Amino acid sequence: MSTTSRTYNGFHHLNRIFTCARKSPIRVSLPPLPPQWLTIPQHRTLRLYPLLKLKNTVGAHPLLELHRYEPPKLEDTEQRINLYSDKKKLVAANITLAEAYSRVQPGHILYPLKLPPDQREMKNLDAMRQHNLPDTYNKYIMGEPKPGPPPKKKKGNGPPPPPDFNTHYQHQGFKTIPFGGKMMTDIWLVENQLSKAHRFLEARHPVEMQFRVPGVPLRTGTRAQKRYSVTPELNPDRLQDWRWLHSHLPYLHPDFILRGMPPGTSFWVTPHTTGSTLYMVFGPPGTTKFNGDEKLNETKSLLALKIRLGHQPNLPQRFRELLVEGGNTGYSTEPRQQLPITMIKGRLDSITHGMEQKSALDKRYMVSKSPKHSWVKQKVASYRN
Repeated sequence: MSTTSRTYNGFHHLNRIFTCARKSPIRVSLPPLPPQWLTIPQHRTLRLYPLLKLKNTVGAHPLLELHRYEPPKLEDTEQRINLYSDKKKLVAANITLAEAYSRVQPGHILYPLKLPPDQREMKNLDAMRQHNLPDTYNKYIMGEPKPGPPPKKKKGNGPPPPPDFNTHYQHQGFKTIPFGGKMMTDIWLVENQLSKAHRFLEARHPVEMQFRVPGVPLRTGTRAQKRYSVTPELNPDRLQDWRWLHSHLPYLHPDFILRGMPPGTSFWVTPHTTGSTLYMVFGPPGTTKFNGDEKLNETKSLLALKIRLGHQPNLPQRFRELLVEGGNTGYSTEPRQQLPITMIKGRLDSITHGMEQKSALDKRYMVSKSPKHSWVKQKVASYRN
């Protein structure tokens, strides 16, 4: 027997075993999961732009945690860097961030030439300060974005924008680009993420970029320990962390990121932060501008009003418990009862009214018990009489 036939018969035999195992009524009992696996909370970052485009406020309560963030001005920073071209030739040495910003051409991204090989030196801000990372690795490259596969386009959205961007067209689908953890500390990933944002904006896709403070978890503790509030406060330590990062690492500064995007790109949502995460939304050139800051403030005000009045559905259980403890009687602390009490009463009334109407219609047009006479014949007979 040849090797090919032996291999084929072996695979055929395994396939028969798996087929029999699927059809067998015997159930294999697996050991239970470790308890620490069952208590791990699910940590999800919010998607800012889709929440702002909602026509209602259902599920938009994470927007309450967002606060406007003002990055430090480049003129006020003391960090100095060496600027190189994309061919790694020195362009300017020992210049300030404001001078570097004026030298970077629009549409050219800025990324570090070299980062520490040991990732532990950038695991958090304390390690960066301890190893004096901003002064040790202060060489940066300004160059054109890296080419890549073009984004998929939707059908029926019109031709591409003209070169002068005077005509406004409908934008394409939304794109989220995460920028946290290892993506901040790896040169290839930094260049790749910035180039990807550039390509999507060129193809008229709104781009939302999400940044994370290195070494800071998304949440501390479990969901039951989270302190929800209608007007949450921002951790001042996280605010200082962001200001230190943007003062010493220019490739993370919002001004340099906007400079590296296609000409005509603008902020649809200026930088906002929840503490550990920073969000910003870029609008593609040649499209109608979306005022995300105004929409965010309106949504937050409407959310706060609805929550105080007891009209906001789908709030987390812990949030509802804190509201009830604060004296708000419009919510229930039951795990599965996410609707406010007023909405539940209204739905029960509508259901009861609908059932009464259905009962009246059934009595009026009920099928006769006798198989010889249907309700249509009964109706015709009543008219004749």
